[in-house]
Amino acid sequence: MSHAERTDTIAAVDLGSNSFHLLVARREHGELRVIDRIKEMVRLGGGLDAEGRLDPVVQE
Repeated sequence: MSHAERTDTIAAVDLGSNSFHLLVARREHGELRVIDRIKEMVRLGGGLDAEGRLDPVVQE
């Protein structure tokens, strides 16, 4: 398979204090094509203790 024909699968993850995003794409013929995406509300920021650390229960 030549370099121009090669396909790569790429994932990007964004984990914030309130949401989680995952995007999976495949490079085909020099362009990215989205295969799947997930968006979930995780609300990690709501589980901070008085010192700004994640509560162990929220980490689960």
